[in-house]
This record gives sequence, structure tokens and C-alpha cells, in this order.
Amino acid sequence: LQLMHLGTAFAATGSILLLVLLKRLLQPMPFALGSALILVLVVPELFVTSLYFNTTALALPFFTGCLLVLRHAGSAPMALGALAGALMAATCLFRLDFAACVPFTVFCLMRWNPRHGLQVLWPAVLGGIAVAGTFLIWQPSFVSSALSILGTFSDGEFPITMVGRLKIIVVTFGPALLILPLWLRHLRKLHQARAPQTPPQFPGPLWLLVSLLPTLVPLNNLYSGKYLVPFIV
Repeated sequence: LQLMHLGTAFAATGSILLLVLLKRLLQPMPFALGSALILVLVVPELFVTSLYFNTTALALPFFTGCLLVLRHAGSAPMALGALAGALMAATCLFRLDFAACVPFTVFCLMRWNPRHGLQVLWPAVLGGIAVAGTFLIWQPSFVSSALSILGTFSDGEFPITMVGRLKIIVVTFGPALLILPLWLRHLRKLHQARAPQTPPQFPGPLWLLVSLLPTLVPLNNLYSGKYLVPFIV
């Protein structure tokens, strides 16, 4: 019962870190904090995750923390890159299917650090390997246990039909879609404010789409808030 509070604390921390990240991404725009808050609040799955003890709640602060570090990794590529990689590895150890977000994380790394992308990438890889390796030395049975869990992941769960899945998507994204026209208007103003002073960024929309494809792969009836974070960011 005491662990329930731990999950809530972790999920709340993850949501706060996401709020900070969004505020910084929207910084040139008026009411950046208010807009970031609305974006977090209109995705119910993010705060529903914090209401009970689950591995998504435990992994969320590490994932959003990784993205926040990557946002500023250009100022210290080696140190911050290694920290981001360590946080992403911890994310996947807490919740294995967060690995679906690794390509998107690499996209953010290159997008936010166009001049230092490779300088951030290789320390990130080393940081992730260090954390994963240390954990496997401590818990060598983790791999076999994880494989057995993946083999029986949906046992005992109710199957969800395509109609049911669509209902979940509508309920989850419905509030966000209601503010979509306002959000697009803000994005246009944000782009205009950055255009004169920001050099062209790499990579482009095609790579963004490719990086998001793994998060769209249906995993039986699994559905979690982690898949929504990339779309918000």
C-alpha cells in the first residue's frame, strides 16, 4: 500500500518535468507557461497514470527528464549526453516498452542540437550502456524474466476490439483536439518569432514521422500514456 504513494510521486514528477520542457520549447510565445499547462492537462492519460502504482508512472520522470536534458545538451555535449543516455536506459529498465520511444528521443537529440548532434549522441549511447550494464551485473536474471513477461503480457486481460481502441483514442485525445485550432495558431506565431534568428534545423518532418512509427505499433491491448508524450513534445 505504501508503494502506491511512490508511483504517484514519480508520475507527478514526470508531469512537472514535461511541463518545464514544454514551457521552454514555447518560450518565445506569449503565455508559454499557460499553454504548456493546457497541453499537459488535456491529455488525461498522463495524470491518470499517476493514480495507481504502475511501471509507466515509475518510468515517466526518467523519460521526460531525458528529453529535458537533451534540450540543453549542446551547452555540455559529453556530460549532458551521457546523463540523457543514462536516464533513457533507466526509463526502459522501469518500463521495457518505452524502448519504442528511443527513435523519437534520437530525433529530439538531433533536432535540438543540430551543431553538436554526434557529440551528444555517442556519450548518450555510452551512458545508456553503462546504466544497463551495471543493472544487468546486479540483476543477471533480468533478461530471462523480461522475456517471460513479454511472452505472457496480455494473459488475464480483456481483449480490446478496434472500436474499443478508437474509443480510447477519442477519449484520450478528445480534449486536445478541442484546442487544436488555437494551438495551431500559437505554433504559427512561434515559428514566425523564431524564423529570423534560428538556422534551419535537422532532421525534417519525414524523420519525425519515421521516429514515431514504433510508438504506433499496437501491442495487443496495451495502451499507455508514454506513447502520448512524443506527440505533445
